[in-house]
Amino acid sequence: MNYLIWENEKLEIKTKKRKVPENTIEKWQNIVDIMVKKIGVTDALITRVTPPYIEVFQASQNKENPFNRRDKVKLTGHYCEVVVKNRKKLLVSNALENDNWKDSIEVEKGMISYLGFPLKWPDGDIFGTICVHDTEENEFSKDAEELIKQFQELVESHLKILYQKEQLDQQIEKEQKIKERLELVMDASEHGFWDWDLDTGEVYFSPRYYTMLGYKPGELPMKTETWINLIHPNDRKKIILKIEEYIENAQPFEEEFRMKCKDCSYKWISGRIKSFEIDKEGNPHRAVGVHVDITKHKKDERKLRNQKEELKDQKEELQALNEQLTAYSEEVATINQELNELNNRFINMINVISNLNEGSKSDEKGFLADLLHRAVNIIPEADYGKIYIVDEDGYCNFIDAIGHDIDILKKSKMREEIFFCDSGQSIYILDEYSLNIDKIPDGIKQNFISALKPVSQSIYINITVNDEVVGKIILDIAEDSNQEFSNNTKEILSSLATLASVFFSFQRYNKLQGQFTKDLITSIIQMLEIYDRYTSGHSENVAQIASKIAEEMGLSQRKITDAYWAGMVHDIGKLLIPLNILNKKGTLSDSEYELIKKHPYWGYKSLSKSESLSHIAKYVLHHHERWDGEGYPDGLKDSEIPLISQILAVSDSWDAMTSDRAYREVLSKDEAIQEIRDNKRSQFSPRVVDAFINLLEGNLEFEVV
Repeated sequence: MNYLIWENEKLEIKTKKRKVPENTIEKWQNIVDIMVKKIGVTDALITRVTPPYIEVFQASQNKENPFNRRDKVKLTGHYCEVVVKNRKKLLVSNALENDNWKDSIEVEKGMISYLGFPLKWPDGDIFGTICVHDTEENEFSKDAEELIKQFQELVESHLKILYQKEQLDQQIEKEQKIKERLELVMDASEHGFWDWDLDTGEVYFSPRYYTMLGYKPGELPMKTETWINLIHPNDRKKIILKIEEYIENAQPFEEEFRMKCKDCSYKWISGRIKSFEIDKEGNPHRAVGVHVDITKHKKDERKLRNQKEELKDQKEELQALNEQLTAYSEEVATINQELNELNNRFINMINVISNLNEGSKSDEKGFLADLLHRAVNIIPEADYGKIYIVDEDGYCNFIDAIGHDIDILKKSKMREEIFFCDSGQSIYILDEYSLNIDKIPDGIKQNFISALKPVSQSIYINITVNDEVVGKIILDIAEDSNQEFSNNTKEILSSLATLASVFFSFQRYNKLQGQFTKDLITSIIQMLEIYDRYTSGHSENVAQIASKIAEEMGLSQRKITDAYWAGMVHDIGKLLIPLNILNKKGTLSDSEYELIKKHPYWGYKSLSKSESLSHIAKYVLHHHERWDGEGYPDGLKDSEIPLISQILAVSDSWDAMTSDRAYREVLSKDEAIQEIRDNKRSQFSPRVVDAFINLLEGNLEFEVV
């Protein structure tokens, strides 16, 4: 069967090529002749779609009909095309008054009115149409429409009969093939078949039944006594009792036993009763079954028994290994959980930076409130928090609070001296509130204390501008919590205070946007250096080198700037790597190294969420790709690697080779240059290497941070 699919104007017509017998076509001749007479039209047709054509399959025989049987034209532009595509009736009473049809092919032949229905096979595929045309305007009565619909159902009933006959023929063909296949299988089978008449005791043994035991076909009598006498004496009684039991209950039978061969040796046989012939009372009269030689299988069983102890030991080893893998999986799950927590904190920090530029253009209260909320989200120990700024008269104006009653705090007129104050940006941790309760004026003390949640520990830091304290960030741990603020928390809070200080400086002195962003990103880089003790100053070095290379290569000022910022944040993804792995002095395990290799992707994911930094995210993602395609994470090669990522690869490697590291000795300038040259076209871009060497040969010295 051939399937034909025709697509036009994004609509699909699916049909099948099935032969329609002549006697059916003759019946259809009567149908179209009746239609043209009863309805009083120019012609009546039954068409068949053979994409991209439509064929007149049967036509009325009146002399006015301009169509002949077997006429074939392109379907496009005909009334029938719409019927076939939409699979429903189409009525056109006057095509000349319809802009959609006035230029159609039928109108050119004078057929200005049309009524047609689709004809479908039982499986839903389109056969064609049954339709009428008229050269005059015709609204087509309900009776005309009903008559065509009845003939549509009649034609589709003929199609159904043809379809069912086709299905039956296919089933018969399929069953014939199965029968032929089974006959081939029986001829080639290694099994011995037997057919036992339970009433007479006569048994038919197949040729293979004999040859399996070394006899010629028919060499032994076809009686039950024959196979009973061949059963090994030690198996005979048990097998006879089993067979009698199975036959009595007319149940399938399968037992293993030994049978004597012609050479007096014995073979192991699997005897199976496959089916029974049973009368109406349930009494069996016939049984059919097979004998299968399982001697080799028995030998294999014996061999397997000898290997049982060895397999037992292997099983114990596998169990021990499985326990190790389970422990490793639990460890990985713990690490993943920690990474998710770090990722959420890191994204919050990136969002703080991303939103600062916008915040700098809005009010400082909104910025400080957002900073407090993100601080509590980033720092896991913190339950509560508050933030205030100091006005010109030395009073504390509370901007926002988490947990504490901000409405009461905002109404309280408190001088800054009431809070424990120290100049500068030192961080202090107290096992009480961060204020001197005894200094609170009596008139507001009780109300002010009622606004505060009970705490077990507080941590605070000043927000300063030019050594002047302009505000304070205070975070608290709930009284019933067993948490304590960690050293990492101090560093994070310090960075947040630095961000706030930069914000205030920007507000006060209206610094340029680029310098502001640099200070913010530097704060994040300082956080990274808190994590990775081996990369102090590394990010700024890489940024400086990358921008110089970009300038040497004649890139635009925007690209030079992008190279600088990408260098600053290229290792920012390391914030998500556990400290014990990042700062490990010994050799990393495979799993630890794979975790380290993920830092470009984590940096990319975090930066891509930032509106102001997303455009450099791809450079961070690919800064560990190699020119020969052996890098990570995507194995890009040659020009597939973004140019700025190529520049970062050289800059990163140069600073790593020429900077002190606890795990290896620093290389001299000449040794490092040779290393860069040796890896040209393998690890590094030839174009970038050439530009970098030109810089060095011009006696350019990079200021190492």
